[in-house]
Amino acid sequence: ALYPTSSWSHWLSIKSNDVTGRFQTHSSRNFKSRTNNKPRQDGNGRRRSSSKSPHASSLIPVLDSILYYGQHVGQSSSSTARQEVATTPLIEVLQQLKQARTPAQIHQVGQLLQPPLLLQQPLPIQERLLKALSLAGFIDQATFLLQTMLQQEQYLPSYISYTAVLSALRREGRTVDIYGWLVELTKLARQQDPKKSIHVMAMNLYLAALCDEGTQDSMNEAAKWILQPDLTDQIFGVPLDLASYNTILHGAAKMGNETLVEAIWETLLSTSSSSTLLLPNIRSYNARLTATTCNERRWEIYMDMVQRNIVPDRYTLDLLVLPMLLLDKQETWEQLLDAYMARQSEEMVGEAFGAFLNTLVQNGKLDYAQQLFDTYIANHWGDQPHGPRRSRSPIPCRPESRQFSALIDGYRRQAENA
Repeated sequence: ALYPTSSWSHWLSIKSNDVTGRFQTHSSRNFKSRTNNKPRQDGNGRRRSSSKSPHASSLIPVLDSILYYGQHVGQSSSSTARQEVATTPLIEVLQQLKQARTPAQIHQVGQLLQPPLLLQQPLPIQERLLKALSLAGFIDQATFLLQTMLQQEQYLPSYISYTAVLSALRREGRTVDIYGWLVELTKLARQQDPKKSIHVMAMNLYLAALCDEGTQDSMNEAAKWILQPDLTDQIFGVPLDLASYNTILHGAAKMGNETLVEAIWETLLSTSSSSTLLLPNIRSYNARLTATTCNERRWEIYMDMVQRNIVPDRYTLDLLVLPMLLLDKQETWEQLLDAYMARQSEEMVGEAFGAFLNTLVQNGKLDYAQQLFDTYIANHWGDQPHGPRRSRSPIPCRPESRQFSALIDGYRRQAENA
């Protein structure tokens, strides 16, 4: 039978020892005074929905891995092997989740995924359920199941499973809870093996959640783990990787905190001197370019990239187009553009070109935006040639609506200011 009426509060009171309360005591700072644990919002300030479509490409394979798990041992005589498959009631519910189309339908299926049904599954199925529940937005069920696996079963799931739960908590802005789970996961890992630790991806999700908050307090907390690199190794038994540094670099850059960006950058350089795995990459440089508004400084950062043989991506080009134009180095920028177009797909180039034109228009450089459009698009797709010809032949860019929209917006602004 299915279990649609069980109360989560009832089960949590029985199975839990007030995990959230214990998590608060582990946290190294007081989050209560700030707007933590609020759902992340979109650009218009609306709450983001935590329930994703069950037909999202990431969820369907996870559901299938549960539905078809153990079929390869279906003919085996081993009773243990046959016990590793999902129970029939769970299969029925997951089939409904797979067919759900609307948030209301997803929510209705979620009411069926109650504790008795989850707990009667073998551990390999529970492990896969962690990811499925998290992707579907059923965070209460996912955290309940993870708590039971850690505390009752003393079972440490794979990092793929528990990082899915942490990602779901991040989407909800529940930074404190993420920290608490890091503590719980580390505790069990060390009980099993003193040399064992959590995966660095889990730590990076915590750092990213701190950056999502976008406050000075949260950035200071995130920077603490970077500026004291031995701290994570001492507390969680996991050293930071390049993704850790890049996460905080971009978080600080988004806030316009160039001083913090450069402090983290210097720490990264000093650390990378002893580890090639921590050599800065293009994401590291893009963060530095984002943090500064000084054209000369962006040029210096670009020249540092050249010395380190770092290949620019579309974001680098977008960050450099205006500084290079104002510094009369547009020829250099167009050479970078040509190289980028030569190694990317037509679709990627079209999207990037729209962004470049929009950046120029937004900063009052309509003439150069039109020149680029003529050189790379109109000269190749129109009936008549437009604009100046260049000595080197540019790779044509496919015209897209976003490119035209950027130019139309530019001419509209020009007419309004005339």
